[in-house]
Parts: sequence; structure tokens; C-alpha cells
Amino acid sequence: MEEGIERNEGTEKPKKYEFFSKVVRAGRRTYFFDVRATQGSDFYVTITESKKCISPDGHAFYEKHKIFLYPEDFGEFMKGLNHTMNFVKSHGPQLKAEFEANQSNGSDLHEFKKSLDEIDGNTETVGSYSNVDIEFEDLGNK
Repeated sequence: MEEGIERNEGTEKPKKYEFFSKVVRAGRRTYFFDVRATQGSDFYVTITESKKCISPDGHAFYEKHKIFLYPEDFGEFMKGLNHTMNFVKSHGPQLKAEFEANQSNGSDLHEFKKSLDEIDGNTETVGSYSNVDIEFEDLGNK
């Protein structure tokens, strides 16, 4: 699958090359997994979540979120994703019960987050993102 040059009012955008696409439908959401290449022949993956929503006036629209994933990050990304999914599989029912109990009795969720840290043993990432360094400078204004 190759996308052509896009022309708009005399300007040209560079070609985008798409080599693989997988669509996964899951309830009201659809996920797109695409393999693409830059003009410099560097491959990357885009993961797009598309969710059908209804506006207050009754019109349907799609909300989309996209992640760009580069080969040098595949290993760490998969480790984090697998760790997170295994955590939910292992502790989901227990967490759900504790979360619902905290919500119903009006408790502060701070104690609940601390119990998550104890279960996982990973205080750097579970329950708080305060130790994660994220910069959004490259997003720019569109």
C-alpha cells in the first residue's frame, strides 16, 4: 500500500509508504496497526484507536488517538505492555473489589494507590506518573 503525493493549493506533502495494516474491532473501538516508512527508509509502527462517539446533537463522529512506535523502542514497549497486562490479569478481580469498596465508602484513593504499589513492587510507575519524564515539545501546534 503506497500513498501518493498529496497536493493542496500548489503545495506537496511528502509520500508516506504503508507496508502493512491490521484492523482489530473490539466493541465500540477499532484499532489499526500500521507499518510505515519515512522517506529515509526508516520503518515505524502506528497504533491508532478509533472510537465511535455521539455528539449532544445526535451526530456520530470518531475520536482518534495515535501512537508512533519506533524499532529502537519495541523491546521496552513490549516489556511495559506485557507487564501491565499481566498485572491486570493477575490482580484484576482483587483490584476491582478494592476500588469499588473505596468508591462506595468515600475513601481517598491515595491509600488504594499505595496498595497497588505494594502488590506490584514497582513504586516508580504504579499509581503515580510523577517519576516519568515526558516531554511534549515535538508535538507542536497544528
